[in-house]
Amino acid sequence: MEINCPECQSTKIIKYGHTHDGKPRFRCTHFGRQFVENPSRGSMDEATRIMIDQMLLL
Repeated sequence: MEINCPECQSTKIIKYGHTHDGKPRFRCTHFGRQFVENPSRGSMDEATRIMIDQMLLL
């Protein structure tokens, strides 16, 4: 199975350690992005991101 960078679709990927819960982390040597192949956590929605930004400014 070949892993592609989620940002640039490059196949030049190296293993780059593990996450805190033991999943392997990868790094794209072409683009420099670090990623996990099958993340278990979803991305944060925009409303939550805005609320956090506002709370940090207080």
